[in-house]
Amino acid sequence: MQLPRIRLPKLTLPRLTRLTVFLTWRPRRPQRWIGHFLRNPYNIAMLILLVIIGISGLAWNSQRVARSETSFKLRSPSFKTGDQLPTQFTCDGDNLSPEFTIGNIPKKAKSLAFIVEDQDLDKNQYKDSPFLAHMTVWNIPIGTTKFTQGIRPPGTIGRNIFGNFAYGGPCPPEGEAHDYTFTLYAIENNSLSITSDAGLAEAKKEIEDNSIAKTKLTASYTRVEKK
Repeated sequence: MQLPRIRLPKLTLPRLTRLTVFLTWRPRRPQRWIGHFLRNPYNIAMLILLVIIGISGLAWNSQRVARSETSFKLRSPSFKTGDQLPTQFTCDGDNLSPEFTIGNIPKKAKSLAFIVEDQDLDKNQYKDSPFLAHMTVWNIPIGTTKFTQGIRPPGTIGRNIFGNFAYGGPCPPEGEAHDYTFTLYAIENNSLSITSDAGLAEAKKEIEDNSIAKTKLTASYTRVEKK
């Protein structure tokens, strides 16, 4: 018995030359459509408008960031930046911590930190001690809007330059004028893992590494030479 023949469809492969042409095809004169596009005044106007919108958006965003960075404020009713610090807040007076009010805390902040430093401190005099701040406080609750005069802020307080867990008023050498900064930091975490016995360098690094904004006041103090 003879089996019927089965005819298979004839397969044809594309010519190599056609495949090569397809892979190497490039549009002729791509400048044509650009020239045609730019000949239309409407298209040019739309391009200019898009550029203006883009530049305006960048400018607005940079201004918004700048405002957010500068709106965080620390104020004191006792002095302003550039003033002479009143004697009552120094070692020659009552050694009280000044009153401060806090404004425009960043929304992303979850806690605050506060450092009082002597910018003209002779660190060689204290080279054997890591405690160089006049006050360091962290883990301050985010709802705090005021530091009351003579009362340390809520939170964890570090050891100051005099060895105490408190505010230590400015006390430069007699006849020397020193600048003191009162810096408030907005922290992105609820709490920082800093021990109370941490020195200024260690505490400040942890605070600044987790800070999203800061504001400060600077005042000077000169001790009168005793005769």
